[in-house]
Amino acid sequence: MIIHRIAGLLKKDWKLLMANKSYFILAIILPMLVGAVFVLALHYSPKNVRVGVCGNVTLPLNGMGGDVILIPLNPEGSNCTAVMLENVRSGRVNVGIVFPQDFEEKIKRYKRAKIVLVVDNTKPAMRSLAENLAEKMVEGYAYHLRSSLKENMKQKINLLKSALIILQSVTTSAPYGSLLSHTIELVMERFDDLQNLDLEFFVRPAKVVVLYTNPDLNELGSVFIYTFPVVAFFSISMLAAVGVIFERKNGFFSRMASASIPYPLYLLSKLVIFGVLALIQFLTLLFLFISGGGRYPLNLSSVLPTLEALLIISSLYALIGVIIGNLARESGEAILICLVLALPMTFLTQLFYPVDLLPGKIANFISLMPVNYGGKLLKAGMLSTESVLTWSGLTNIAVMALLAHISYMVSGKK
Repeated sequence: MIIHRIAGLLKKDWKLLMANKSYFILAIILPMLVGAVFVLALHYSPKNVRVGVCGNVTLPLNGMGGDVILIPLNPEGSNCTAVMLENVRSGRVNVGIVFPQDFEEKIKRYKRAKIVLVVDNTKPAMRSLAENLAEKMVEGYAYHLRSSLKENMKQKINLLKSALIILQSVTTSAPYGSLLSHTIELVMERFDDLQNLDLEFFVRPAKVVVLYTNPDLNELGSVFIYTFPVVAFFSISMLAAVGVIFERKNGFFSRMASASIPYPLYLLSKLVIFGVLALIQFLTLLFLFISGGGRYPLNLSSVLPTLEALLIISSLYALIGVIIGNLARESGEAILICLVLALPMTFLTQLFYPVDLLPGKIANFISLMPVNYGGKLLKAGMLSTESVLTWSGLTNIAVMALLAHISYMVSGKK
């Protein structure tokens, strides 16, 4: 009998989702839109960046990459800086680089020179791009200079070594000749060290090698782990809240009471339906991130923990939506509440700030937020770092179910 009632409730919930097709479509399209934005932001570099260059420079402009279009702007008898400012302001070029007249002379004499970078500061993202391009260009100059300096040093040292060899042959028969010869040999050994000196050492005395705790997980893959809970929280809580309000207005709760259907069965049907929806969203978003270059340590041992994480995440988010639906008066109000909750939690995830670095009590509070808690569970499931289906997770679901029941009773939805 209970199975028939649950089946009836599931059928009703599915019809309710289909009745609100715009919300249902949003629940599927939203993960794709959010995923596409993150994939685009992290995976693809800017193409065809127009860089204006002004100044008489014969050194190679290397190191700027193949996606850069260099546009020479060398006006006759005009101020390079003023011309570049106008070109950047008008949008003819995205970034401007001005080389002062003494730039090349200082470089050749091994003195630090200045490069003027012209950026449209009404576009915040363009500044970081411009600085990155300038750093690449300066690194290209530095490499060119180190190579030429090393070659010059070798030639000069060879001349000195030749002179020392001649001096050694002359002083062999002189008083204290053996001592002088030994001293010359020591000096020549030091010259050998100078010849073999890697000038890169003075710029980067140590090479940084990054060792990741999860080598099979790349940056795009880790972004997915914290993107999915954000999308799932808003869509699932919104659909659950709107569904409760729709059922209240259509007198479903009164019919449920007259049919002696206990409220826990109603909540169970919600958890099953939104568990399936969470799985659909998860697979959709996962496919999108993998197509964009996301890499994960996928293996059979992580399938069950991941499903367990999705079950807990969808259950918590659905119950939050039920509570909102019980307390809200209209669908618009419920959607607004879900949005107000989701937006600040999004910026308090590991996507935007290392939460672990916050003060202890604040970090603990933020880590308990539904979105961060969902990210922690999904990380544990996908990476198999720890157990997912624990008494703690089940207790959280039980507490939220109790709160949903209390909100139902308090708001008079019997």
